[in-house]
Amino acid sequence: MKLTLKVTTFAVAITIMLLIAVAMNVASAEPPTKAKVNPDQTKEELNYSEEHMVVSNPSETISSPCSVMRSLWSIETVDSIGHCQGYTSLALNSNGYPHISYYNGGYGELMYSKWTGSEWEIETVDSDGRLCDYTSLALDTNDYLHISYYDSTNENLKYAKWAGSEWEIETVDPTRYVGKYTSLALDTNDYPHISYFHDIHGELMYAKWTGSAWDIETVDSNGYVGEYTSIALDTNDCPHISYYDYINQSLKYAKWTGSEWEIETVDSERYAGRDTSIALDSNNNPHISYYGRSDLKYAKWTGSVWNIEMLDPDARWDYTSIALDTKNCPHISYHCSSPTPYPDLKYAKWTGSIWSLQVVDSLGNVGRGSSIALDTNDCPHISYYDNSYDALKYAYYISDIVTLLNITQAQTDKSTYALNETVTISCIVQNETGYDITVDCVNAKILRPDSSIEWVTMTEVLVGNYNGTFTNTSFYGTYNVTIYANKTGYVNDSAELCFEVSTLPVHNLNTGEDFEAIQAAIDDSDTLNGHTITVDPGTYTENMNVNKSLTIRSTSGSPDDTIVQAANSDDHVFEVIVDYVNISGFTVEGAGTGYLSAGIYLAEGTKNTIISNNEASYNSNGIYLLHSCNNTLTNCKASYNSNGIHLHYSCNNTIINSTVSNNLAGGGIYLDVYCSYNSLANNIAFNNSCGILLSYSSNNNNVLNNNALNNERGILVYNCNKNILANNNALNNDLIGIDLSSWSNNNCILNNNASNNNDYGIYLKLSSSNLVYLNNFVDNNDNVYSADSSNIWNSPSKITYTYNANTYTNYLGNYYGDYTGSDANNDGIGDSPYNIPNDNNDIYPLMVGFENYIVKPHSPSCTSHAPESPVNDYVGANRTFEITIDQTVDVSWQINGTEVQTNASVTAAAYTNTSAVNGTWNVSAIVTNANGTDMQTWDWTVTSPCFIATAAYGTPLHEDIDVLRDFRDKYLLHNPAGRAVVNIYYSLSPPLADLIRGNTGLRTAVRDGFVEPLVAITRRVVE
Repeated sequence: MKLTLKVTTFAVAITIMLLIAVAMNVASAEPPTKAKVNPDQTKEELNYSEEHMVVSNPSETISSPCSVMRSLWSIETVDSIGHCQGYTSLALNSNGYPHISYYNGGYGELMYSKWTGSEWEIETVDSDGRLCDYTSLALDTNDYLHISYYDSTNENLKYAKWAGSEWEIETVDPTRYVGKYTSLALDTNDYPHISYFHDIHGELMYAKWTGSAWDIETVDSNGYVGEYTSIALDTNDCPHISYYDYINQSLKYAKWTGSEWEIETVDSERYAGRDTSIALDSNNNPHISYYGRSDLKYAKWTGSVWNIEMLDPDARWDYTSIALDTKNCPHISYHCSSPTPYPDLKYAKWTGSIWSLQVVDSLGNVGRGSSIALDTNDCPHISYYDNSYDALKYAYYISDIVTLLNITQAQTDKSTYALNETVTISCIVQNETGYDITVDCVNAKILRPDSSIEWVTMTEVLVGNYNGTFTNTSFYGTYNVTIYANKTGYVNDSAELCFEVSTLPVHNLNTGEDFEAIQAAIDDSDTLNGHTITVDPGTYTENMNVNKSLTIRSTSGSPDDTIVQAANSDDHVFEVIVDYVNISGFTVEGAGTGYLSAGIYLAEGTKNTIISNNEASYNSNGIYLLHSCNNTLTNCKASYNSNGIHLHYSCNNTIINSTVSNNLAGGGIYLDVYCSYNSLANNIAFNNSCGILLSYSSNNNNVLNNNALNNERGILVYNCNKNILANNNALNNDLIGIDLSSWSNNNCILNNNASNNNDYGIYLKLSSSNLVYLNNFVDNNDNVYSADSSNIWNSPSKITYTYNANTYTNYLGNYYGDYTGSDANNDGIGDSPYNIPNDNNDIYPLMVGFENYIVKPHSPSCTSHAPESPVNDYVGANRTFEITIDQTVDVSWQINGTEVQTNASVTAAAYTNTSAVNGTWNVSAIVTNANGTDMQTWDWTVTSPCFIATAAYGTPLHEDIDVLRDFRDKYLLHNPAGRAVVNIYYSLSPPLADLIRGNTGLRTAVRDGFVEPLVAITRRVVE
């Protein structure tokens, strides 16, 4: 009786709503068209850019609290033939005329321009091969030019010297992979000293000319160091070098005392030390310009300590150059890529009491590769690259300007606001004599805590008094405001201020609710699947249970400022127990007591979760997946855990672009027991017990393009089959580069570089039928070791390849640094086998590294897919389509030709549609890389079940059901009320249909009392 009443009530409700929908449909027979979003809005109406605030000549000082001076600059184009690219180098001769070295990217040539007094003279210095964009220039006492530069064809360091009538060119260091970030200085004998970078070993190198030969040495090999080098010589001709420590992300400094190198860290703040430039003052004290995380920084040695300053918070790292004037005051040119898309050339100088910061050139995308020099009047000259026009440009200082604007009384109406509260900004603009003055425009740039920018136009309410309002305070934290005043004929002024938006730190963006803790936001009853929770910067002590399909991300997007510590060290920091969760932008730490506790834990059965841009440190497991599939881990860091990224019984996952370090129990990336069809690509693993570890039947995985450096073992495959290890670097490991042990069979080892390992390059024990070819095994204690194994040491079939500009077809083996055989026919394959004791020999050993054999790869191929086509679903169903590919590709998912999702650099991908719509659809996965394209397609039919009518009639094919479908598709789905009826029907009717289907009497009652009368009503409407 209760059931009949429930069904009858439902029927009456649906009938009433249908009648309302019919009425609505009569009033609105066509669906509303989508409104256009400001189709005619101009750039000026959308926002203001820096170029509205700044003129390139005269330049504008951008930080009024720092500066009292404005300057005029002369700017000209030196070379406009196109393809003039970064890393220019500038020096002034004895007449004060500029000389510039640079790189022509169109022709791969080292170029040189000089000012003769009346015109620019341009010539090609070196066009042998394709050179790179690292150049450094100096003039000797005869005004003869010396240039150090990188030869990217031969991957070594070169040096050119003007001898008076011709260029003398030589290779300084013929070692492979050396010469990037070169910097040149000349001593009192005009002998060159060069600092540069060893790309493979990650070492700071130094070369000097003794008068008869080049003396080359390694300055620093501790970690991965030596990028962004800059050299200067003191009064004793001793070198001082600034450079970047990649591993510790810090600025380092080395100096030669006369007997040894003294090395120290100058700035250990994260990301400090890129694009360094060094100069020595009259006391031989170093001054260094460089970039921090997102700002221009400057360090100087006082004689006892390093004094470090942040000069420009709007700078973004990309090229600095420093010079000291006769008063030992620093002058710095630099490229500022904020605001985009119009980066500027900027200039900073110390006046003796304050810093003056100026925009030199803002016309287009300018300022890359800048180099600064001072003339005898201490006036700056700057060479740089114009990216907008592919041109080399040159700027020099003319004079100071004294007609100034002055912004006073810049303020907001209060210092702290609530969310979305209106902010009033005001200021007074005066001329240099202190009188209020009307100007052309006053604009305020608001930098939100999420680094987005909004411009506010301020209006004049009284002469010189300007107000503006800002209401979009949609983020919590500090808002930085810069006010710009502009007037023709005056040097413009700016003023800095800030205000706070303060409330609870955790936010549900869908509901607008705020919370004190992350778990409180997850647990809130208003938080539903699909919602986004953001977390403001700070430190949180929690153990989260993520039981809803949510996006949880830090507000800033940075794990450096949003830290979550485990309240209970035996438990996980984030425990994910449902599908479709996204977690990004956190540092997670402290889950280190329990054996299986993790910073981020994906529980058994979870899938389709994305873990991105997180740092997991000091946990038992940094990130741990248990029986969890089809997840993506990207741009993560895991350090100082027992295991970095740990998978157990987990398949079809992707781990890309991540860094694992100092994980000393299992491995950096650890696939533990039956972890198959996973893709590990473009990761860095260093200082782990094992960089990448596959164990116990973890089969059919792709390990591609990874760097395993300075671990005990680089890559270990233990009792696993049919994995692909390709294009990896296993270098400088304490024991073994690549290790296959305990019945690891039928794996493919291809295009790997296993070199400089203390024991073995490749080690095989009780492992057979592995395919090992086109690898480099060089400078290991033993390049190859095999025991109780039988493997194939050459390609499975003949390969067509190009070697020394000639084409051959043959089997290809591996390159061994200790192979001593000959090559009589010069085809790149040794005439005698390479002996591998206890295994098959390599019959086709390579004479040089595999990278010298040009093999055209085959197009990518989709090797598996799911489900099989055709696919049939009901409206509203969740449907996942999956593919695996035999190469790293980009995937474009399309429905009826419209792209709905992309995946970059993957070997497996999945697309899930969570709201199937009625119709027949073509679903395509198009895979593409440089080798070609492949495609997998599905025919997907989505139908709409009429649940109650189908249950009442006992079949979905009854003609009355077709009448109801037509009414739904032609009328209900075309207006809001009708769509609401459909949604309610699909949410409530399935369980009722199940009850009706199982009760014969109820089926008859529903058919006679509800369905047939409803069909009669809708038939009249349809007909």
